Amino acid sequence: MLERISSTKPTVMKFDGTNWVAVGSPGFTSGQASYMSFAMHNGIPYIAYQDSASSNKATVMKFANDPATFQDVSVNYWAWRWIESIYAAGITGGCSVSPLNYCPTSPVTRAQMAVFLEKGVHGNSFTPADVPPTFNDTAGHWAEDWIEALKADAITSGCGDGNYCPESPVTRAQMAVFLLKAKYGQSYNPPPVGGSTGFGDVPIDHWAAAWIKQLAAENITSGCGGGNYCPDNPVTRDQMAVFLQKSFNLPLP
Repeated sequence: MLERISSTKPTVMKFDGTNWVAVGSPGFTSGQASYMSFAMHNGIPYIAYQDSASSNKATVMKFANDPATFQDVSVNYWAWRWIESIYAAGITGGCSVSPLNYCPTSPVTRAQMAVFLEKGVHGNSFTPADVPPTFNDTAGHWAEDWIEALKADAITSGCGDGNYCPESPVTRAQMAVFLLKAKYGQSYNPPPVGGSTGFGDVPIDHWAAAWIKQLAAENITSGCGGGNYCPDNPVTRDQMAVFLQKSFNLPLP
């Protein structure tokens, strides 16, 4: 919405859900706004203002409703685009419905991971078969069938001793293996590490070194900062969105 509050400066207004609030004003060196031209780019409307005195375009303003889907993920959040991408792909519906939240900083559990990966592999319409549980600790669990599908795809063999550990968080090292197996299939093995993994905290004898190095080679990860990968840290839901979008090459908004 454009509200003319003076003869020289129109103000851009945005509806915040309750009131119209000013979000910026085009600036002009002299004269007043004239020759306002309208354009669409990638479905987003823009208005270019021209200073009538200098005949130079002074400001381009972008008009758009806040496109954020989740109440706890604003468009300014670092992972907003990736979270929106997996939502649009039908891989996630968030962590709550009313209100619609994503819980971006919460850790990803192994149960949640099963759903994320199976939808990434088979598409958002995929429904796992109802089969008897093969893990000691998944009978009656809400993600039981998804976990069995993940096992059937040979993406997981569990956490040991016949268990799956559905409520345990997934570490970043474990996720490197899960993602590449989901992307390439059960027979995939990454190339040998060679001289270095490229991460200061992942030595070449780390159990997941080759998987982590390959994940970086495919630009699915750049690490956790400072030249590190943080292999033992839990994967958060915002990080998971990035991993999924990049692994399955999903469109970004």
